[in-house]
Amino acid sequence: MWAVWSEMRGGNWDLYARVFANGAWGPEQTVVSAPGSDIFHALAADESGRLFLVWQSFRDGQGDIYLSVHDGKKWGKATKVSESAANDWEPTVAVHNGRATIAWDSYDDGDYDILMREWADGKLGPPQTVVNTPSFEARPQALYDKQGRLWLTWEEGDAQWGKDYVSGIYDAGMGLLMRRQPRVAVRENGVWKQPPGSLADTLPEEFGQTMTTPRLALDGAGNPWVLFRYRTNTPTQGGDRYRTIWRQGATSFQGGKWIPAVRFPAGFGRIDAPPAVALAPDGWLNVVWPSDGRTFPRGFAAEHDLYEGRIAPGPDAGAIPLVAFEAPTESFPAVHPNEAADVARMRGYRAKVGGKTLRIVRGDMHRHTDISWDGNRDGSLFDCYRYAMDAAGMDYLGVADHGAGEQIPYNYRLGQRGGPADHPGALCAALWLRAQS
Repeated sequence: MWAVWSEMRGGNWDLYARVFANGAWGPEQTVVSAPGSDIFHALAADESGRLFLVWQSFRDGQGDIYLSVHDGKKWGKATKVSESAANDWEPTVAVHNGRATIAWDSYDDGDYDILMREWADGKLGPPQTVVNTPSFEARPQALYDKQGRLWLTWEEGDAQWGKDYVSGIYDAGMGLLMRRQPRVAVRENGVWKQPPGSLADTLPEEFGQTMTTPRLALDGAGNPWVLFRYRTNTPTQGGDRYRTIWRQGATSFQGGKWIPAVRFPAGFGRIDAPPAVALAPDGWLNVVWPSDGRTFPRGFAAEHDLYEGRIAPGPDAGAIPLVAFEAPTESFPAVHPNEAADVARMRGYRAKVGGKTLRIVRGDMHRHTDISWDGNRDGSLFDCYRYAMDAAGMDYLGVADHGAGEQIPYNYRLGQRGGPADHPGALCAALWLRAQS
């Protein structure tokens, strides 16, 4: 059994691994060591035991996707998979019959779209577009079924994501967490299809509006499962404000439809807390999920723990009915049609003041995420960084999440803060996104 993780050492995030065999862990291996953060890794093995490791690297000043293959003896050279000049994010990898498919999302067209690329016989094929619309399409997850069909799920959100959102002005941009729902697509004989129906309908209407971080699995009977987190609100004392609680749920396509969602016990927590799921030899799904101790209706985090459970397989899936894939058609006029040129002009501007050369540095010093009790509409910590780096083209970002008196070391670490003693009421961190003279 292999374990691969990302760890910061000497101020740099790299990938490390260890092997568990013969009842003991072997020595640590350095898989990737390069300037810049190597993060968001995913790992899969083929039938011969080769390992396919993909990850997101910022070694060249932008997010790119890389691949390394372990042939049973050693890790191969890191190979760049993505080709975009924009940021590419959060890859996934699936393998079948010695072939690997890597999927990721890219901001190349000014919004997040899903791309993929196939590896076979030591070579990468050309990049392929899975879905490219003005909508928010990100965080894909991939696997192959026994028939050799590729299954993908990802998050779908509104067009103009992160662009000058103003409440009540509906032809402007969209907030960071207005609508988010999982999509599922299946590539059969080179054609993209989908199971009929919407995953949002598996929850009550008030919960189905925002569903995030999907994970994909097939049980032993061949039924597809999508595990996700969804938002629910609980009123504070007086009922005039709301605390947001995120809960773990799952649904499966059985009997020609998506079944009502299963709600996980002790499944409350942050958005960026997806489960791990694996098929057991008996056909059940083994699931491990995190919880930060929140309970309904009290929306405050407490102790972080891991929970484990099993999902029974459904009836034999048989021939799953698939229909033509329908991409979203939502589109609005660009809020800033010349945004790239505007950002470049501001970054290139210099002023002589008092014998010094000064430049404009754009950023946001007060953003909230779902770590805050009031982070209802600002989304996750990673979405906040995506917003600053891609949608807004900022040079720095200040995350100012409220601890609300809950002194939880893990949340302070997420905000890159020294600890609760520094500021017991809020998490305050500033991240420089670009380094320019």
